[in-house]
Amino acid sequence: MLANTPGAAKSETTRAPTGGVGGPTAGLPLRLRLDFTDPELAVLSASGELDALTTPALADLLWPRLMSKLSAIVVDLSGLRFLGVAGLELLVAANRYAQHRGLAFGVVSNTRTVDRALAASGLDRTLACYDSASEARAAVLADGSGSSEELVPQSRRAPAD
Repeated sequence: MLANTPGAAKSETTRAPTGGVGGPTAGLPLRLRLDFTDPELAVLSASGELDALTTPALADLLWPRLMSKLSAIVVDLSGLRFLGVAGLELLVAANRYAQHRGLAFGVVSNTRTVDRALAASGLDRTLACYDSASEARAAVLADGSGSSEELVPQSRRAPAD
C-alpha cells in the first residue's frame, strides 16, 4: 500500500477478496485504486463488489487518508456492480469522520447500482454525490469546510419535504 504521505501524483491498484456467492458477478474481486492527483486530495476508486467480505479492504485504504493531512477525499464508486450494507456503513462513518475533521468528502455515484443503494439508505441526501470523478475533484477542492450539505450539487440534492 502507499504511504500516508500525499505528494506527487501516485496510484496503486489492489485486489480485495472475492465477493458474492452466486450470480453474474460471483467471484469478481474488488479492485481498488488510490490516486493522489493533487497534494491535497486522494481519490479512491472501487470496482467490482463492495460487500461484507471486501469492504475492509476499502476501509484499509480510506481510514489512513481520513486521518492524514489531506483536505479532501473522493470515493469513486462508478465501477461497482454491487454495493452492500457494509459498504454503505463505511461511507456513513467516513463522511461523519470527515465532517468532524473538516475534510471535504465526496462520492462518485453515476451508476444505477450505486444510486439505488444510496437512495434506499437515504445516503443520497447526506453524502456529497457527483456524476464524475472530475466533477467531484473540482467541488471538493473548491470547498474547504468539509460540510457535505454544502457539497451536494443542487441537481443531485433530493427535493425538500
